[in-house]
Amino acid sequence: FMPCRNAVHVLVDKADLPKARAWIGVRDTDLYFDELPYHPSLVIKGFDKPGYLVQGWFMFWADRLTAKSGGDFVAFMDTDSIFANKVTCGSLFDDQGRLYILSWPINNQRAFQVPCQEWLGGICSWSYMAQFPFVLPTSLLPPMRNHITSRLAPNSSNVSFDEAVALWAANRTDVELKSMSQFVVMGEYMSRYHPDLVADIRCSDINKKVNPEHRLCVDYPMNGVHLGWRSCAYVGVKSCRRKFEFVRNTVNESASFPGFGDKYGHEYMSTVENIVNHGRCVMLSLTDAEAPFKLPPECDKVDVRKANVHTMVHGPMAHSVANWNRVFDFWRPELEAKRIGDSGLCRYAGGNGSTSGSS
Repeated sequence: FMPCRNAVHVLVDKADLPKARAWIGVRDTDLYFDELPYHPSLVIKGFDKPGYLVQGWFMFWADRLTAKSGGDFVAFMDTDSIFANKVTCGSLFDDQGRLYILSWPINNQRAFQVPCQEWLGGICSWSYMAQFPFVLPTSLLPPMRNHITSRLAPNSSNVSFDEAVALWAANRTDVELKSMSQFVVMGEYMSRYHPDLVADIRCSDINKKVNPEHRLCVDYPMNGVHLGWRSCAYVGVKSCRRKFEFVRNTVNESASFPGFGDKYGHEYMSTVENIVNHGRCVMLSLTDAEAPFKLPPECDKVDVRKANVHTMVHGPMAHSVANWNRVFDFWRPELEAKRIGDSGLCRYAGGNGSTSGSS
C-alpha cells in the first residue's frame, strides 16, 4: 500500500545490526543501517531500554535519522497499526498541497493533554494520536525542538533539547511519562504554529455542535488502522463500544467491530487479514478502466464500492453518512495522475514530496 522510494533505512539496537543485515539481505535498493539512538538519562523509573519515553523522544530527531535516505516528510507507524488503503498523494495532501492531519477532541484522552501543554504551552484541545501513518515535514522538527526546549528549560540558555526532556522526565511519575504522546505534541505544533502547511481534519463529537471540517472527517478513509483502538468511540458514535485500551480478551468483543479480541488470536488475525484484503481488492477495482480484468476470487465477498469500516473514523455509521464519491476521490488513478509532478512524486508547495518511513 505504501509507494517505495527504492531506499531502505534500518534503525536497530547496535547488537541487532548484524541480524538486521542478514535478515534483509541484498536487495535492489539503497540500504542504510544505523544504530538506534539511545539516551540513558531518559530511561528512568524502571522502564526497559529503550523505554516508552525514548521511543517518542527519538522521533523528534527524525530529520537527522533520515538524512541519509532523504525525504521532505517522515511517516510514522505504530507497531500495532497496519496499512489498509493505498497511500496516494490525494490521501496525504489536499489540492493546495497542505498535509492532512486528523484529530478528535481530547476529552477522552485527557492524560495526553497535560504533557502537551507543558511541552508547547497554551491549551491542547485535540488529540492527534488518531491517524496512521502520522506524517509531518522534517523541516519543522528543528524549530519544534527549539520551542520545546525553551518551554522545558526556560531559565537555561545552554540546555539542549535532550537535556531539557531529561529534566522534565526526572520530575514525572511513571503514569505521567506514559502520557506523553509525541503525536499529540507534533500535531498540535503543526496546527498551531504552521497552519498554512496543514489541512486540519477536525472530527467533532457528533452529539455536539459539528464544525465545518467535520464533513471531511466523515468522508476521509484513513490509510492505516490502529488495531484495537476504535476511532468511532472518540467521536460519540453510540453503536461503537467505548473501550480505549488495547483490547486483548474476547469478553470485550464488540458486535460492530468483531475480531478485536485476543491479541494475535485467531479472530484478531482474521480481522487483520480481512482489513488488508479489503484494501487490496478496492485498489485492484480502481485499476485503469481501459484495461479491465476480473478481480481475484478472494475479492468475491468484498464490496469494493465501500471503504473498510475500520478505516473510517465513524466506523459502522460511516457507510450511511459518508459521501462515497468523495471517499474514492482520494484514490482514483485519473485524479492521482494530476497530483503527481514531473519527478513522479507528489506535488506540494516547497519540495519534491519524497517521504521517509519509520515505526
